[in-house]
Amino acid sequence: MKRLFVDANILIRVVVGKEYDLLEYLVGTEPYTSTSVLEEAAYKIVALSVMEAREKR
Repeated sequence: MKRLFVDANILIRVVVGKEYDLLEYLVGTEPYTSTSVLEEAAYKIVALSVMEAREKR
């Protein structure tokens, strides 16, 4: 089984950009990441959500 490192950009593209084909690519692999990557992704997702909410006003 192939190990793949998942960085923050992949997580953001899946959550914000709804690029689910990236998840399909990960099927059959052993994805891994670090807690700092998860923290970065969470921060960026929250920031993008706030910016999007401001634009809708």
